[in-house]
Amino acid sequence: MAEQTGEADSKASAGRKNSKLRLYMTVAIAPIMAISAFFLVTKVINPRFAEANARAPAEAADNRKEGYVCEIGTVLVNPLGMESRRIMKVGVLLELTSKSLIQDVEKSRLRLQHQLIMILSSKELDMVNSPEGKSALREELRDAFTLELRLEPGEIRQVYFSEFVIQ
Repeated sequence: MAEQTGEADSKASAGRKNSKLRLYMTVAIAPIMAISAFFLVTKVINPRFAEANARAPAEAADNRKEGYVCEIGTVLVNPLGMESRRIMKVGVLLELTSKSLIQDVEKSRLRLQHQLIMILSSKELDMVNSPEGKSALREELRDAFTLELRLEPGEIRQVYFSEFVIQ
């Protein structure tokens, strides 16, 4: 019986030694993990956010400038390859950088509507039905309108669709 008590005491002291060893390991590993996490955040993750934040102020500054909106109008066209079975009704607004450009747009409204009809009727429905297709169409319209009005790039800040119906 004394031997069993001795074995129990040795197991208990071994258990205490193991728990002390675990405590020492935890105390030693925790600072290493904290330092590693610090370097990971400051050297790897934070520079990626810094790059994104560096681009954001320029975009935000451009968006804060006052823009002037001018309506081109709404057109009704047959998309390419539909043999007159489908139609698109699209309304377009232009955001301009200065108020004086509104007069140029007003004078050229018929030419701009013609450009709009020509570009829209050359597109298949699959090309303009997705968000990416609409975005590409907006860029194409902005470029075409800039050329038609003989403006500098960037004077037409954005092209917006006030209507976009496909039937």
